[in-house]
Amino acid sequence: MESQLFAKRLNSLNKPQKIIDLEKKLEKFKVIEKQNMEKGAREEQELREKERQIKEEMRKIQLNKLQRNITFMEDWQEKGRKEWEKNQKIKHDREERERAFSETMAQRKAMRETLQRNAERDEAIKGIQEFEQNASKLGVEVDHDPENRHRIERSTYSVSATIMKLKDKSLQSEQSRKERDKR
Repeated sequence: MESQLFAKRLNSLNKPQKIIDLEKKLEKFKVIEKQNMEKGAREEQELREKERQIKEEMRKIQLNKLQRNITFMEDWQEKGRKEWEKNQKIKHDREERERAFSETMAQRKAMRETLQRNAERDEAIKGIQEFEQNASKLGVEVDHDPENRHRIERSTYSVSATIMKLKDKSLQSEQSRKERDKR
């Protein structure tokens, strides 16, 4: 038993020749494995570095793009403000012209109304004078204030109705004269 324990112990402390030979044969492969691991680590490090550079370039591109967008927006807003001011000036000028036109048209209308009112007043005065002349020819006395020719005292007929009657009468007399001439 003692010899068996001794052999077990000796075998556990000392490696068998078969394992030693196997380790010698595998040692070349372990060196290659170690080299491959180092190479893989270097490649992985290079890959990470490339990714970092790509990310950095993308970041620079994004920053550049953002900067260009900001510059564009500032230019665009400035151009928009200038266009707005230009449009406001055009609108103001247009409104000024429209206001001047409407004032001119209002003045023309007022002038036409004044001329028409004056013409109607002159016609009324002329009609009154004709009425007075016809009344004096017919022997009818018209009482009025000589200082104020335009003011006639009220009689049983209104002035406009009397003028209309006289006009109608003159038209009828003219028509009857033409008919007599024809006969």
